[in-house]
Amino acid sequence: MWHQKEGALKYHKIETVFERDEKFKVIPWRYRDRRVEALANLEWAWTEKLDGTNIRISWDGQGVKFAGKTDDAMIHPQLLGHLQARYSNEVMSGLFGDAPGTLYGEGVGAKIQRGGDYCDGHSFVLFDVWRGVWLERDAVNDVAVSLGIPSAPVVLRGSIESAVAYVRGNPQSAISVRPRPMEGLVGRPPVELQDKQGRRIIVKIKARDFA
Repeated sequence: MWHQKEGALKYHKIETVFERDEKFKVIPWRYRDRRVEALANLEWAWTEKLDGTNIRISWDGQGVKFAGKTDDAMIHPQLLGHLQARYSNEVMSGLFGDAPGTLYGEGVGAKIQRGGDYCDGHSFVLFDVWRGVWLERDAVNDVAVSLGIPSAPVVLRGSIESAVAYVRGNPQSAISVRPRPMEGLVGRPPVELQDKQGRRIIVKIKARDFA
C-alpha cells in the first residue's frame, strides 16, 4: 500500500516479475503475481531502470519538500543543492497549482550508487507523477518536457517475454552520457492498473538476473 505523510506519498516497492529460489536467483516464467501473468502478452511500456537514489519532490499547494525513499533518508548534498535550485515554489506551483502533487524520480550523479555515468554533475530523472492519481506513462513524459528535465526513457514496448529477451542482449544505457550497461527495465501495462488492494500493476526486470 502507499504511505502518506504531509501530502507526499512514499513510493511503493516495484516487484520483480518472477519468483526467486532459495539462492535468490530468479526462476524464469514462474510469475510472482497471477495478474501480471494474465497480462504478460500485452504491449507493456518498458522504461530504463536507473542506478541512483529514489527522490520525491512534493508540493502541498503552498511549498515544496524534498525527500528520499523514506522521510529520514539522507540526500547527497550536491544533489540536494541541484533540487533546491531547480524545483522552486514557483516551478511547482506552475505545474500543480493549488492542488498537491509529487514528482518521483532517480537522483543520479557522482558518488550516488553507480550513477556517475548518467550525467555530469547531478540530476533528477523523472519516472512517475502523482496528482490525485498516478499519471499514465505518456503523461509523465509530458510533465518532464514541460519542466525541461529528463525522464526515464521508454526503450521497449512489448510483452514480458520480449523484455526478458531485451535484457538478455546486454543493452547499454539509453540515457547515460558515458557508456554503461543498462541496470534493467521497469514495465507498466498499456493502461494504469491496480489490484483489489489498490496496488499498482508495475514490475521490474534486472539485467543482472539474466546475465
